Amino acid sequence: MKSLISLANKGDASRRLAQKEYYPDFNLSFEYMFREAVNTEMTKDPGDNMFTVGVTFNLPLQRERRQAMVAEATSETNMSLEELNGLKNSITYSIHDILAQLERRQKLVELYKGGLFPRLNNHWNRPLSATV
Repeated sequence: MKSLISLANKGDASRRLAQKEYYPDFNLSFEYMFREAVNTEMTKDPGDNMFTVGVTFNLPLQRERRQAMVAEATSETNMSLEELNGLKNSITYSIHDILAQLERRQKLVELYKGGLFPRLNNHWNRPLSATV
């Protein structure tokens, strides 16, 4: 049961993650490069430091793929939950079946105690008749 519950939780987490794919991704970047000055006979570089700032983003345009991801995760969750319900039903059926068998056997024991054994006891305790 715990493994089926874990599978259902995993499917639910996958569905929530797949739903987040509908939103665009934004990335901000900042870079700094320190350059030392170079003074040689061939070149003279003052060594200006450099800064770079960047923005990138991804737009979710392929909606069918994202819908398929959500549908797959949803069906995984539903499948796990149905397996869990089937297991619970099987356990419940087994318990009720065992209780019904126990009740039948108790009635049979009461029948033997109250009806059959006293009659046999009386039959065995009667004097034998000498009929020839």
